Amino acid sequence: MPGSVLAIRTQCDAQALSRVNNIFAMRDIVPIQINCRRADPFLLIDLQLTAADTPRVAAILDRLREMVCVDRAFLVHDACDRGGIARDSAPLRLHAPEADHRETNQVA
Repeated sequence: MPGSVLAIRTQCDAQALSRVNNIFAMRDIVPIQINCRRADPFLLIDLQLTAADTPRVAAILDRLREMVCVDRAFLVHDACDRGGIARDSAPLRLHAPEADHRETNQVA
């Protein structure tokens, strides 16, 4: 059963995805699903982890937030608390449409 789902927003940098992936590789974690899309000036990355990886999520989020290229990283769903995600679910799409990010950046 799938576990946690993380949403990460990084700078739109050619190495950002590999740097984020390296955080998981160093912990011997292979995500169930990764969805990545470009929404200038950001790269939006959604990751789905197994339930076995859920206990390590807090440490992973802390490490991601320490990275210079990461703007935001947060837990969207924790299967241990709210029930699992169906295996047949559609690809992850957790971030708001690109227009919302532009509006947020103008306000901030």
